[in-house]
Amino acid sequence: MAHTQITTGRIKKLDGLRGIFSCMVLLFHYPKEYIPEWLHGFFFIRESYTFVDFFFVLSGFVIAYNYHTISNTSDLKKYLIKRWIRLYPLILYSATFVLLYMLAYTHVKTLLVQGHPGLFSTEDIVFPKDTYRSFLDTLFLTNSTPILGNSMGLPGPSWSISAECIAYVLYGFLFLFLRGRTRVITSVCIILLSLIRLYLHGEYFSTGEYGFLRGITTFSCGFLIWEASHIHLRLPNVFEYLIPVLITLCFFILHTFESSTTTFLVFGMFSIPLLFSAVIFTLLKSNGAISAFLDTRPIQYLGKISYSIYLDHWYVIAFGTPILISLFHAGTDPVKQLIIFLFIIALCLVYAHFTYTYIEMKLGKWLKKKLLQTHA
Repeated sequence: MAHTQITTGRIKKLDGLRGIFSCMVLLFHYPKEYIPEWLHGFFFIRESYTFVDFFFVLSGFVIAYNYHTISNTSDLKKYLIKRWIRLYPLILYSATFVLLYMLAYTHVKTLLVQGHPGLFSTEDIVFPKDTYRSFLDTLFLTNSTPILGNSMGLPGPSWSISAECIAYVLYGFLFLFLRGRTRVITSVCIILLSLIRLYLHGEYFSTGEYGFLRGITTFSCGFLIWEASHIHLRLPNVFEYLIPVLITLCFFILHTFESSTTTFLVFGMFSIPLLFSAVIFTLLKSNGAISAFLDTRPIQYLGKISYSIYLDHWYVIAFGTPILISLFHAGTDPVKQLIIFLFIIALCLVYAHFTYTYIEMKLGKWLKKKLLQTHA
């Protein structure tokens, strides 16, 4: 079987992997108090937040794969508009939904306290003081920087979209002004400088304050993987079996370290970017059983709706799970907890289907007609 050719079009198996990993991030965010400890504490789930780094590496590869030919300001403008259309509508929708839900929740709680002062207390009313600033932080795509504070934005995963957009702009200009080996050297310098700053910050897995540096680091790795993909090399298909083994081993080692230690910091900042870079490179240069699995229709559909899964699962879980736990009196009953857990996962996928269809696709298509008609 011939190996993957790096020419044009989509590389479907990478889309499939993104779908699976977005579901793993979903599992990571499921609340501890609503799920049996044996499942919540499983080391693979507890380290699944690192799949965000895979998304960055993959984005760096995909952007280089599709937009490395930017040669003038018109190309740059078209590229930036396309990326904005791809990401911003869902960000705007999700952030607005979360804000309105929290406002409505607070209002209802206030009315209940006023009507039943003996049944509810003011402590039940929860509306964080910084919610409006977090909302603005998200709308301005600055919630992976310290510009408006260190909030992760609304919803929580949106900080990574901010980081990705910053990387888009950085590499748009890099493609415009630099060529060949100079781009490679510049990318290596960007990685080193970002890692040094994160090391001095004391946290590689940074989010709302220096998350943009985490994003730039791994995005740059993706660009380098695109450069390396031009090497005429075919890996034995059996190498694909190393992917789950290496991910599991890396997660297990990471889980053994205390997150506050220098060992955790150093291991994380080097192992995770290299791990996911190796995963993508291996899949590009082989076509084994894992590639075939990732190319199946169900996995491919997960890949299609992965952005919606990733961004929207946070508030579906946060708002929906407590209601169901209370409604069915699940408490600490592990059977009821697992049933609700499976229902919430299904709900996240169904909800992602609709936001993908109507926000990402239909609204995105309308925006393309309005904003890109001069480039048609």
